[in-house]
Amino acid sequence: MAGDSSAQVRQAAGLRAAGLTLCALIFVLHVAHATGLRNLLAAMVTVWAMYIWARERQWPPLALPALAWVVLGFASAAWSPDAGTTLKSVVYDAVLPFGAMWVAYVAARQASALRAFQLAACAGTGVLAVLTLMAYLAGITDLLADEGRTGLLYYYPGPGVASTLSIFALPLVLLLLGEDAPGRRIGYLTLVCALAAGLGSLNRMFMPSATLVLAAVLAWQWPRLAARRRAWAIVGLLAGALTALGVIALQTEARVAPPPPMDVRLDAWREWAGVAREAPLLGHGFGRTILATIGKDRVSSELAAREPHLRSHAHNLFLDVVLQLGIVGLAIYSWLLAALAREAWRARDKRHASAALAALLVGVLVKNATDDFMHLAVGIAFWAYAGLLLGRLARTGAPAVPR
Repeated sequence: MAGDSSAQVRQAAGLRAAGLTLCALIFVLHVAHATGLRNLLAAMVTVWAMYIWARERQWPPLALPALAWVVLGFASAAWSPDAGTTLKSVVYDAVLPFGAMWVAYVAARQASALRAFQLAACAGTGVLAVLTLMAYLAGITDLLADEGRTGLLYYYPGPGVASTLSIFALPLVLLLLGEDAPGRRIGYLTLVCALAAGLGSLNRMFMPSATLVLAAVLAWQWPRLAARRRAWAIVGLLAGALTALGVIALQTEARVAPPPPMDVRLDAWREWAGVAREAPLLGHGFGRTILATIGKDRVSSELAAREPHLRSHAHNLFLDVVLQLGIVGLAIYSWLLAALAREAWRARDKRHASAALAALLVGVLVKNATDDFMHLAVGIAFWAYAGLLLGRLARTGAPAVPR
């Protein structure tokens, strides 16, 4: 008995250490130029995930599709133009994110750990909001055009990353607003910071993504809403849609360097689709760096002259998946996302938590429809938040939020 008790104490201490490491990682994900620290924390979290997996001897959620994704990624080094780069990309963009997800899942089944993760996400989003405010006070209204940021603004991760992380924070806000009074206060603070960072980034996809995240939440809870709340929900969605259109127009005018028109993006998709047809089954090899390598030779100079960034990757999440791992990779990645959706549907009686997971899925799909930020810090953040929500859903006896 004493031995069992001592083992349980050690396991609890180990889990707390893993949770604290993950909290630090979640915060660091919002800060640019902290690559070494981010990778160290992510590696520590992944080692904890492997230890927890071996100890519990249970398959965590999404284990099968996640393992299939990792195995295919490693295998793609055999046909990649740069095997070393591909292997490194698999570690950074597949192994480490899934490690974060599984630690978040295990730890978030405890209410104290869940609140710590939420605080870390709130603090990270707050950093983005503060840096954005500092930029505007300094007269830097176009964070995209200012590539020579100095001082504290050196740690701003860029408008695409900042706006995407802000979108991922919105489902956590929903979860917090359904909890106790301290949780609601954290939720409102996170909401203000996410809106400030997202709108200040001048990213045109932020408001459409935010509006559709809200629409997903309302659709998920629609059967349980009273008639009056449904009417207000429709009014709110219409207002959000109109606001999104207005914000897009204002953001386009505010930019020093206007973003490329949509027809340029369509031309890029057509050219990259042609590259995908060269290796339709298994792709060209895992990794965004691989896409940049093959894009130099295969994407036309005419398109690159119109918008150089379109030569680095296809600027669409699913097209990038096909380019890297082919139709097989697309099937596995779709399996991963479908497994997340299934978990949300199974726990739909736990209204806020399941709606938050559904909203997170909508956020990643919409925000990455015209670009692809699902690598490095953003990829880890998405899977860590997914694990957090899965852990919340798995909490024994977790009650549904009252109607």
